[in-house]
Amino acid sequence: MSNELKKTVLNFLQNLPENPSDQFNKLFEFYRKSDRKQRAMELSYNRRGYSDQNLKNLLYDVKKVYDISDIEVLTVKKVEAEKEIKINAIPDYILDMSEEELRAWAKLEVTVPGDGIKEVIELAEKQGFEEIVKILAEELEALSFIDNKDDKGNGENLGIIDQENDKVLKNESKYENETIALRTEFPFLNNPNCPEKLFVVVGKRISAYRTYQELHQKLVTIEAGEVTIPEEEKLELIKICDAAFNENQALWNELNHYATTGEILGKHPLFREDNIKNEVDLMSAEDMFKFKNASSKYFSVQKKELVKHMNDPAKIELINERIADREFKLALVNAKMGVNAKE
Repeated sequence: MSNELKKTVLNFLQNLPENPSDQFNKLFEFYRKSDRKQRAMELSYNRRGYSDQNLKNLLYDVKKVYDISDIEVLTVKKVEAEKEIKINAIPDYILDMSEEELRAWAKLEVTVPGDGIKEVIELAEKQGFEEIVKILAEELEALSFIDNKDDKGNGENLGIIDQENDKVLKNESKYENETIALRTEFPFLNNPNCPEKLFVVVGKRISAYRTYQELHQKLVTIEAGEVTIPEEEKLELIKICDAAFNENQALWNELNHYATTGEILGKHPLFREDNIKNEVDLMSAEDMFKFKNASSKYFSVQKKELVKHMNDPAKIELINERIADREFKLALVNAKMGVNAKE
Protein backbone atom coordinates (compact mmCIF):
# COMPACT_ATOMS: atom_id res chain seq x y z
CA MET A 1 0.00 0.00 0.00
CA SER A 2 1.39 3.39 -1.03
CA ASN A 3 2.06 5.81 1.83
CA GLU A 4 1.23 8.67 -0.51
CA LEU A 5 -2.16 7.14 -1.30
CA LYS A 6 -2.84 6.65 2.41
CA LYS A 7 -2.00 10.32 3.04
CA THR A 8 -4.40 11.31 0.25
CA VAL A 9 -7.18 9.20 1.77
CA LEU A 10 -6.46 10.57 5.26
CA ASN A 11 -6.56 14.14 3.97
CA PHE A 12 -9.91 13.42 2.32
CA LEU A 13 -11.33 11.94 5.54
CA GLN A 14 -10.22 15.03 7.44
CA ASN A 15 -11.88 17.32 4.89
CA LEU A 16 -15.03 15.50 3.78
CA PRO A 17 -17.25 17.36 1.28
CA GLU A 18 -20.68 18.38 2.53
CA ASN A 19 -22.59 16.31 -0.01
CA PRO A 20 -22.89 12.68 1.26
CA SER A 21 -23.19 11.39 -2.31
CA ASP A 22 -19.86 13.03 -3.19
CA GLN A 23 -18.36 11.44 -0.08
CA PHE A 24 -19.58 8.01 -1.17
CA ASN A 25 -18.29 8.34 -4.74
CA LYS A 26 -14.80 9.40 -3.67
CA LEU A 27 -14.60 6.80 -0.89
CA PHE A 28 -15.63 4.11 -3.38
CA GLU A 29 -12.85 5.29 -5.71
CA PHE A 30 -10.34 4.92 -2.87
CA TYR A 31 -11.73 1.50 -1.93
CA ARG A 32 -11.33 0.22 -5.50
CA LYS A 33 -7.69 1.33 -5.55
CA SER A 34 -6.77 -0.64 -2.42
CA ASP A 35 -5.08 -4.00 -2.86
CA ARG A 36 -6.78 -5.11 0.38
CA LYS A 37 -10.32 -4.62 -0.90
CA GLN A 38 -12.84 -7.45 -1.00
CA ARG A 39 -14.07 -8.05 -4.53
CA ALA A 40 -17.55 -9.00 -3.33
CA MET A 41 -17.91 -5.75 -1.37
CA GLU A 42 -16.63 -3.73 -4.33
CA LEU A 43 -19.34 -5.24 -6.52
CA SER A 44 -21.94 -4.71 -3.81
CA TYR A 45 -21.11 -1.02 -3.32
CA ASN A 46 -21.05 -0.49 -7.07
CA ARG A 47 -24.42 -2.21 -7.53
CA ARG A 48 -26.25 -0.65 -4.59
CA GLY A 49 -24.79 2.85 -4.78
CA TYR A 50 -25.23 5.56 -2.21
CA SER A 51 -27.42 5.27 0.88
CA ASP A 52 -26.86 6.47 4.45
CA GLN A 53 -26.05 2.94 5.61
CA ASN A 54 -23.80 2.18 2.62
CA LEU A 55 -21.87 5.41 3.25
CA LYS A 56 -21.28 4.42 6.89
CA ASN A 57 -20.19 0.93 5.90
CA LEU A 58 -17.92 2.21 3.13
CA LEU A 59 -16.34 4.76 5.46
CA TYR A 60 -15.60 1.94 7.91
CA ASP A 61 -14.15 -0.30 5.18
CA VAL A 62 -11.96 2.43 3.66
CA LYS A 63 -10.39 3.19 7.04
CA LYS A 64 -9.86 -0.53 7.53
CA VAL A 65 -8.13 -1.25 4.22
CA TYR A 66 -5.88 1.81 4.54
CA ASP A 67 -5.03 1.22 8.23
CA ILE A 68 -6.42 4.59 9.29
CA SER A 69 -7.53 5.04 12.90
CA ASP A 70 -10.15 7.42 14.28
CA ILE A 71 -7.42 9.37 16.07
CA GLU A 72 -5.63 9.97 12.76
CA VAL A 73 -8.83 11.28 11.20
CA LEU A 74 -9.65 13.47 14.18
CA THR A 75 -6.19 15.00 14.41
CA VAL A 76 -6.78 17.85 11.97
CA LYS A 77 -3.43 19.48 12.68
CA LYS A 78 -0.98 18.54 9.94
CA VAL A 79 1.74 16.25 11.20
CA GLU A 80 4.06 15.77 8.25
CA ALA A 81 6.59 18.40 9.27
CA GLU A 82 7.28 17.05 12.74
CA LYS A 83 8.50 13.73 11.34
CA GLU A 84 11.85 15.29 10.51
CA ILE A 85 12.29 18.13 12.97
CA LYS A 86 15.73 19.49 12.14
CA ILE A 87 15.21 22.99 13.55
CA ASN A 88 16.14 24.78 16.72
CA ALA A 89 12.61 25.93 17.65
CA ILE A 90 9.29 24.23 18.23
CA PRO A 91 6.93 24.78 15.26
CA ASP A 92 4.14 27.29 15.85
CA TYR A 93 1.43 24.76 15.09
CA ILE A 94 2.59 22.66 18.06
CA LEU A 95 2.69 25.70 20.34
CA ASP A 96 -0.87 26.55 19.21
CA MET A 97 -2.21 23.08 20.12
CA SER A 98 -4.47 22.62 23.12
CA GLU A 99 -3.55 19.91 25.62
CA GLU A 100 -6.01 17.46 24.02
CA GLU A 101 -4.67 18.20 20.53
CA LEU A 102 -1.11 17.73 21.75
CA ARG A 103 -1.98 14.38 23.32
CA ALA A 104 -3.76 13.31 20.12
CA TRP A 105 -0.66 14.28 18.11
CA ALA A 106 1.50 12.19 20.45
CA LYS A 107 -0.76 9.16 19.92
CA LEU A 108 -0.61 9.67 16.17
CA GLU A 109 3.19 9.89 16.31
CA VAL A 110 3.27 6.34 17.63
CA THR A 111 1.35 5.05 14.59
CA VAL A 112 3.84 6.65 12.19
CA PRO A 113 7.53 5.78 12.78
CA GLY A 114 9.58 8.83 13.73
CA ASP A 115 11.32 10.62 16.56
CA GLY A 116 8.93 13.59 16.64
CA ILE A 117 7.90 13.23 20.29
CA LYS A 118 11.42 12.92 21.69
CA GLU A 119 12.74 15.78 19.59
CA VAL A 120 9.91 18.10 20.58
CA ILE A 121 10.50 17.18 24.25
CA GLU A 122 14.18 18.04 23.89
CA LEU A 123 13.37 21.37 22.21
CA ALA A 124 10.70 22.16 24.81
CA GLU A 125 13.15 21.48 27.65
CA LYS A 126 15.72 23.82 26.10
CA GLN A 127 13.15 26.58 25.56
CA GLY A 128 11.41 26.26 28.92
CA PHE A 129 8.02 24.92 27.75
CA GLU A 130 7.51 22.83 30.89
CA GLU A 131 3.84 22.01 30.22
CA ILE A 132 4.64 20.60 26.76
CA VAL A 133 7.43 18.50 28.27
CA LYS A 134 5.09 17.19 30.97
CA ILE A 135 2.26 16.28 28.54
CA LEU A 136 4.46 14.59 25.95
CA ALA A 137 6.47 12.71 28.58
CA GLU A 138 3.21 11.33 30.02
CA GLU A 139 2.02 10.24 26.58
CA LEU A 140 5.38 8.72 25.70
CA GLU A 141 5.36 6.67 28.90
CA ALA A 142 1.72 5.61 28.46
CA LEU A 143 2.34 4.43 24.92
CA SER A 144 5.72 2.81 25.51
CA PHE A 145 4.18 -0.67 25.40
CA ILE A 146 3.63 -0.36 21.65
CA ASP A 147 6.37 -1.87 19.45
CA ASN A 148 7.26 -0.69 15.98
CA LYS A 149 5.27 -2.26 13.17
CA ASP A 150 6.88 -4.35 10.48
CA ASP A 151 6.74 -3.42 6.80
CA LYS A 152 3.24 -4.83 6.48
CA GLY A 153 1.89 -2.81 9.38
CA ASN A 154 1.73 -5.78 11.75
CA GLY A 155 2.47 -5.38 15.45
CA GLU A 156 5.05 -7.54 17.21
CA ASN A 157 5.61 -8.93 20.70
CA LEU A 158 3.58 -7.01 23.32
CA GLY A 159 0.92 -5.35 21.24
CA ILE A 160 -0.24 -3.50 18.14
CA ILE A 161 -2.24 -0.47 17.20
CA ASP A 162 -5.61 -1.83 16.13
CA GLN A 163 -7.01 0.39 13.41
CA GLU A 164 -10.63 -0.54 14.10
CA ASN A 165 -10.53 0.26 17.81
CA ASP A 166 -7.41 2.42 18.14
CA LYS A 167 -5.18 0.19 20.31
CA VAL A 168 -5.30 -3.40 21.54
CA LEU A 169 -2.91 -5.30 23.74
CA LYS A 170 -2.64 -8.93 22.69
CA ASN A 171 -2.25 -10.42 26.15
CA GLU A 172 -5.20 -8.67 27.84
CA SER A 173 -8.93 -9.48 27.70
CA LYS A 174 -10.89 -7.83 24.90
CA TYR A 175 -12.96 -5.69 27.25
CA GLU A 176 -9.83 -4.49 29.08
CA ASN A 177 -8.17 -3.72 25.76
CA GLU A 178 -11.06 -1.54 24.62
CA THR A 179 -11.17 0.21 27.98
CA ILE A 180 -7.42 0.91 27.77
CA ALA A 181 -7.93 2.37 24.28
CA LEU A 182 -10.67 4.72 25.51
CA ARG A 183 -8.68 5.74 28.57
CA THR A 184 -5.81 6.64 26.27
CA GLU A 185 -8.04 8.54 23.87
CA PHE A 186 -9.85 10.29 26.74
CA PRO A 187 -7.35 10.83 29.59
CA PHE A 188 -10.00 12.42 31.81
CA LEU A 189 -11.26 8.88 32.49
CA ASN A 190 -8.15 8.43 34.65
CA ASN A 191 -9.07 11.48 36.73
CA PRO A 192 -10.55 10.56 40.15
CA ASN A 193 -13.00 13.47 39.73
CA CYS A 194 -14.39 12.12 36.45
CA PRO A 195 -18.24 11.98 36.60
CA GLU A 196 -19.37 8.40 37.26
CA LYS A 197 -21.94 8.62 34.48
CA LEU A 198 -19.16 8.80 31.90
CA PHE A 199 -17.91 5.36 32.93
CA VAL A 200 -21.40 4.08 32.07
CA VAL A 201 -21.03 5.82 28.71
CA VAL A 202 -17.72 3.99 28.18
CA GLY A 203 -19.30 0.60 28.88
CA LYS A 204 -22.21 1.27 26.56
CA ARG A 205 -19.94 2.57 23.81
CA ILE A 206 -17.80 -0.57 23.91
CA SER A 207 -20.96 -2.68 23.69
CA ALA A 208 -22.37 -0.66 20.77
CA TYR A 209 -19.05 -0.76 18.94
CA ARG A 210 -18.80 -4.54 19.29
CA THR A 211 -22.37 -4.96 18.08
CA TYR A 212 -21.71 -2.82 15.01
CA GLN A 213 -18.50 -4.70 14.18
CA GLU A 214 -20.17 -8.11 14.49
CA LEU A 215 -23.24 -7.15 12.45
CA HIS A 216 -21.18 -5.36 9.83
CA GLN A 217 -19.02 -8.45 9.36
CA LYS A 218 -22.14 -10.59 9.08
CA LEU A 219 -23.51 -8.27 6.39
CA VAL A 220 -20.18 -8.56 4.55
CA THR A 221 -20.52 -12.35 4.41
CA ILE A 222 -24.11 -11.99 3.22
CA GLU A 223 -23.13 -9.56 0.45
CA ALA A 224 -20.31 -11.90 -0.55
CA GLY A 225 -22.83 -14.73 -0.95
CA GLU A 226 -21.21 -16.83 1.77
CA VAL A 227 -24.42 -16.77 3.83
CA THR A 228 -28.00 -16.60 2.59
CA ILE A 229 -30.87 -15.23 4.69
CA PRO A 230 -34.41 -14.01 3.85
CA GLU A 231 -34.63 -10.41 2.62
CA GLU A 232 -36.76 -9.36 5.61
CA GLU A 233 -34.14 -10.71 8.01
CA LYS A 234 -31.42 -8.92 6.09
CA LEU A 235 -33.28 -5.60 6.26
CA GLU A 236 -33.75 -6.05 10.00
CA LEU A 237 -30.03 -6.79 10.35
CA ILE A 238 -29.19 -3.57 8.47
CA LYS A 239 -31.57 -1.65 10.72
CA ILE A 240 -29.96 -2.99 13.90
CA CYS A 241 -26.47 -2.40 12.50
CA ASP A 242 -27.40 1.19 11.67
CA ALA A 243 -28.79 1.70 15.18
CA ALA A 244 -25.58 0.34 16.75
CA PHE A 245 -23.49 2.67 14.56
CA ASN A 246 -25.57 5.70 15.59
CA GLU A 247 -25.48 4.65 19.26
CA ASN A 248 -21.70 4.33 19.15
CA GLN A 249 -21.39 7.77 17.56
CA ALA A 250 -23.76 9.40 20.06
CA LEU A 251 -21.81 7.96 22.98
CA TRP A 252 -18.50 9.06 21.45
CA ASN A 253 -19.95 12.57 21.11
CA GLU A 254 -20.63 12.59 24.85
CA LEU A 255 -17.03 11.61 25.67
CA ASN A 256 -15.49 13.97 23.14
CA HIS A 257 -17.61 16.92 24.31
CA TYR A 258 -16.50 16.40 27.89
CA ALA A 259 -12.86 16.03 26.78
CA THR A 260 -13.12 19.30 24.86
CA THR A 261 -15.19 21.44 27.25
CA GLY A 262 -15.06 19.74 30.65
CA GLU A 263 -18.88 19.74 30.65
CA ILE A 264 -21.50 17.01 30.13
CA LEU A 265 -23.20 17.23 26.73
CA GLY A 266 -26.21 15.27 27.99
CA LYS A 267 -27.91 14.60 24.64
CA HIS A 268 -27.84 10.80 24.96
CA PRO A 269 -30.96 9.23 26.55
CA LEU A 270 -28.66 7.91 29.27
CA PHE A 271 -28.67 11.42 30.71
CA ARG A 272 -32.45 11.83 30.55
CA GLU A 273 -33.04 11.63 34.31
CA ASP A 274 -30.11 13.92 35.05
CA ASN A 275 -31.48 16.49 32.61
CA ILE A 276 -34.93 16.29 34.18
CA LYS A 277 -33.42 16.81 37.65
CA ASN A 278 -31.62 19.88 36.38
CA GLU A 279 -34.86 21.22 34.90
CA VAL A 280 -36.67 20.80 38.20
CA ASP A 281 -33.84 22.48 40.10
CA LEU A 282 -34.34 25.56 37.94
CA MET A 283 -38.15 25.66 38.32
CA SER A 284 -39.74 28.40 40.41
CA ALA A 285 -42.62 27.70 42.80
CA GLU A 286 -45.03 29.07 40.17
CA ASP A 287 -43.51 26.86 37.45
CA MET A 288 -43.89 23.75 39.62
CA PHE A 289 -47.49 24.63 40.49
CA LYS A 290 -48.42 25.01 36.81
CA PHE A 291 -46.59 21.81 35.88
CA LYS A 292 -48.36 19.81 38.59
CA ASN A 293 -51.81 21.09 37.61
CA ALA A 294 -51.21 20.41 33.90
CA SER A 295 -50.00 16.84 34.44
CA SER A 296 -53.44 15.21 34.74
CA LYS A 297 -54.46 16.52 31.31
CA TYR A 298 -51.08 15.52 29.88
CA PHE A 299 -51.44 11.90 31.04
CA SER A 300 -54.99 11.76 29.69
CA VAL A 301 -53.87 12.94 26.24
CA GLN A 302 -50.97 10.47 26.16
CA LYS A 303 -53.23 7.54 27.06
CA LYS A 304 -55.47 8.43 24.11
CA GLU A 305 -52.36 8.53 21.92
CA LEU A 306 -51.46 5.01 23.06
CA VAL A 307 -54.84 3.75 21.86
CA LYS A 308 -54.60 5.70 18.62
CA HIS A 309 -51.20 4.25 17.74
CA MET A 310 -51.64 0.78 19.20
CA ASN A 311 -50.44 -0.85 15.96
CA ASP A 312 -47.26 1.20 15.74
CA PRO A 313 -44.62 -0.27 18.13
CA ALA A 314 -42.14 2.56 17.55
CA LYS A 315 -44.75 5.20 18.32
CA ILE A 316 -45.93 3.30 21.40
CA GLU A 317 -42.37 3.14 22.72
CA LEU A 318 -41.93 6.89 22.22
CA ILE A 319 -45.20 7.71 23.98
CA ASN A 320 -44.35 5.45 26.92
CA GLU A 321 -40.98 7.20 27.23
CA ARG A 322 -42.75 10.56 27.37
CA ILE A 323 -45.12 9.29 30.04
CA ALA A 324 -42.26 7.86 32.10
CA ASP A 325 -40.35 11.15 31.86
CA ARG A 326 -43.40 13.11 32.95
CA GLU A 327 -44.05 10.79 35.88
CA PHE A 328 -40.42 11.06 36.99
CA LYS A 329 -40.44 14.86 36.71
CA LEU A 330 -43.77 15.07 38.57
CA ALA A 331 -42.38 12.94 41.39
CA LEU A 332 -39.41 15.31 41.72
CA VAL A 333 -41.69 18.35 41.65
CA ASN A 334 -43.94 16.84 44.33
CA ALA A 335 -40.91 16.09 46.48
CA LYS A 336 -39.58 19.61 46.07
CA MET A 337 -43.00 21.09 46.89
CA GLY A 338 -43.34 18.80 49.90
CA VAL A 339 -46.57 17.21 48.76
CA ASN A 340 -47.67 13.60 48.37
CA ALA A 341 -47.95 12.14 44.88
CA LYS A 342 -51.67 11.47 45.42
CA GLU A 343 -52.52 15.07 46.27
